[in-house]
This record gives sequence, C-alpha cells and structure tokens, in this order.
Amino acid sequence: IGPLFILGMGWFNDWRSAFYVPAAAAAAIAVIAFFVMRDTPQSVGLPPIEEYKDDYPKDYNASHEQEFSAKEIFVKYVLHNKLLWYIAIANAFVYLIRYGVLDWAPTYLKEAKHFTVDNSSWAYFLYEWAGIPGTLLCGPDTSSSRCPDVARGVRTMWACPVQTSSRIPENQAGRRSPARASAALS
Repeated sequence: IGPLFILGMGWFNDWRSAFYVPAAAAAAIAVIAFFVMRDTPQSVGLPPIEEYKDDYPKDYNASHEQEFSAKEIFVKYVLHNKLLWYIAIANAFVYLIRYGVLDWAPTYLKEAKHFTVDNSSWAYFLYEWAGIPGTLLCGPDTSSSRCPDVARGVRTMWACPVQTSSRIPENQAGRRSPARASAALS
C-alpha cells in the first residue's frame, strides 16, 4: 500500500490521490477476484477433491458434497448459531474498549500524568507493541494439552485480568518513563 500511496502523490501531485490510487487498486483486485474465484471444484464441473485425489476421510459420505446456497448457510449456520452471536457481541465490546484507549490514551497521559507529547506517543507505541508477545503466548497457553478444554478457558479467563491489572511503580522523580506508562495503560 505504501508504494501505491507514493505513486498517487507522484502522479497527481495532490494529497487526496494518495488515498484514491490505493483504493482504485483494491477495487480492481476485488473485481478481478469476483470474476476469477470459484467456490468449489464442483461449481466449475470438476469432481470433488476427495474423488480426484482418491483420499476419503474415515467418516466421509456423499452428503458432505451437498452444495448450500448463501442464504441456507447464513440462516442455518450463522443466524441460528448462539455461540457465534455471543462472540460477535463480545468482539463489539472489545473494539469499543480498544478504540477508547486508542483515542484517549495520549490525552490521558498528557493531561493526567503530565507527559510530553513525545513521551505519550512512545508510551502508546510501546503499549501497542506489548500486545504482540501476549497474543503469541496466549495461543499455546490456551491450547496446551496439559489440561482439559474447560480448564483452558477458565485459566485464560483468570489470567487475562491478572496480567492486565499489574502496575509498575513510579520512578524516583515521580514521573514515569514511556515503558512504565505503557504498562500503566494496560
């Protein structure tokens, strides 16, 4: 996207084109994908992949090859799936929190904690990057074979608040470094 951004600025010498050129490229790729991509081998007259490779799963039967319309998939597997709705609602609240932090963390650090704009920018940068190791460690932690499925969810449910509620004490000068402030935001 970066080169398209610069290409748009170079071609048209207007900052708005830096957004229009990548958007036009994305739209062109979407149109090409719409016409080129297919759903299943059967939709273009080919045999099912199991038949082609002669590699059938143990519990295979012909009903697995039944084609569903988009409406059938939506109604049967999405609309009536309570667990999926719970996840969607939880995800909406997570995004509310995330964008609240995104919008207000620099202001909070500047006004309440008396950070300079530069230090608050670094603190928020470190806050975002601190999520990467946590995300990478969360997968193996929750899918470990050491405990049953229910215990994995319970362990994660208790570990997340404990990890995010930890605070790093202020340094001797009474001000926090960006790294410490990043920890204070979590």
